[in-house]
Amino acid sequence: MINTDKNRYEYLDVLRGVAVLAVLLHHIVGYTYNDFGASNPIYPYLKIFIEQSVDWGRFGVVLFFLISGFIIPNSLKQGSLLKTFLISRFFRLYPAYWIAMALILISELIFRKADTQFSVGQITANLTMIPKAFGYEELSRVFWTLFIEIIFYICCVFLFKFNSLNKPNVIGVIAVVLGLITPLTILVNHIYGAHLGLKFILFYLSFLFAGNLVRMSFVDKNKIGNNWLIIFSVLAFFELLVLTGVYFPVAEVINKEFCKFSPYSIIGAFVLAFGFFIAITKAQTLKSTLMAKLGQISYSLYLMHMIFLVALTHVIKPNNTINFMIYLFFGALICYFAAKLSYRFIEQPAVNFGKKLIQQQIYTLKKV
Repeated sequence: MINTDKNRYEYLDVLRGVAVLAVLLHHIVGYTYNDFGASNPIYPYLKIFIEQSVDWGRFGVVLFFLISGFIIPNSLKQGSLLKTFLISRFFRLYPAYWIAMALILISELIFRKADTQFSVGQITANLTMIPKAFGYEELSRVFWTLFIEIIFYICCVFLFKFNSLNKPNVIGVIAVVLGLITPLTILVNHIYGAHLGLKFILFYLSFLFAGNLVRMSFVDKNKIGNNWLIIFSVLAFFELLVLTGVYFPVAEVINKEFCKFSPYSIIGAFVLAFGFFIAITKAQTLKSTLMAKLGQISYSLYLMHMIFLVALTHVIKPNNTINFMIYLFFGALICYFAAKLSYRFIEQPAVNFGKKLIQQQIYTLKKV
């Protein structure tokens, strides 16, 4: 999720910082709200934050998807080597992810004081970052977004091979079709009593392609891309009304936790993230040293924050106001420094090693 090129758009680091902070706060408050009872005096305020305001966790996730959709296709420009892209993505994503997996398994052994609850098959499948493709769940519920990111990378590679990754009509059609599939499935089930399965992943995936349309519109100044962005934006709003059950109740929406509480909190999250991203991209400026620093370590912070937040509850139980404030302070502090260490000693060395491999590949090709 971080572009380390010198010519990167600096405001994207700030956007990443905003996104990861929203996710972090949502999970801190949500974990306390769900696991430590209504006897907590601040419980009503936590309930407002979780149930009745914008779903800030979803806001952060959608913002991350838009940023990835904005950046990744640009790293596969015409003349780029597919092999170098794959090497870059592998060393950018997997080493830190595998360390996070190891920490989860260690924490299971320590705090449960028994054998891990995860099977060998589940652990092996999770090494790929796409365990659902093999019929297994993620080791951490936080990791569900990574599966969608990997699908997007695969789509980008496929489109790149067919010279279609930067064609606005192709990207626009894909974004619109992906966005329509799930709400249309809901409508067919409702009208005709069908029992077609719902794939919310496709709706999320549409926003990665929308991130590419945003780039085409405001950076490349492509009128066709801008037209598709307008079409996508209008359709997405009405799609959200169906997906969140505003028009009529949809049991799967609640069962699969797409809309666990208020539908308007989900709609607000998507609309706010999309609108905020478009506004900042159009202005191409957003400055905050603190948010930029968070953005720089956002991938490690995203991977590891729940591991340390859960572990911290074995030391500090946020079951009253004072304990919650202490938990909030130390939780945020520990998560930040854990991510900082991960970025410095895992992410950066892995990325640098990947760059060396890429340079070797380019040098070899030049010799040939």
